[in-house]
Amino acid sequence: TVAVKEAMACRLPVLITPACHFSEVEETGAGMVLTPDVQEWQRALVSLYNDEVVRSQMGNKARALVLERYTWHKVVHKLINEYRSIAARPHGLKQRDV
Repeated sequence: TVAVKEAMACRLPVLITPACHFSEVEETGAGMVLTPDVQEWQRALVSLYNDEVVRSQMGNKARALVLERYTWHKVVHKLINEYRSIAARPHGLKQRDV
């Protein structure tokens, strides 16, 4: 999903499959999650191509999602909090947690 997030950071709406495991794309309106069906992809691509307003709105929402959740600062902050949470456990990280 790095390439997807890079595209989103450039204000591009994204079309992905469920295999990407990135449901926030559709939940936030940053793009669409499509089944791997040729006709569905064709309809989505033609629809986006023909609607500049929707493309722009999705692109702006995509950028906002990346800035809200996936900047280095945000990711590092989440990681540090996770490490602190693990360290605060009575026995730290147990083998079954790995």
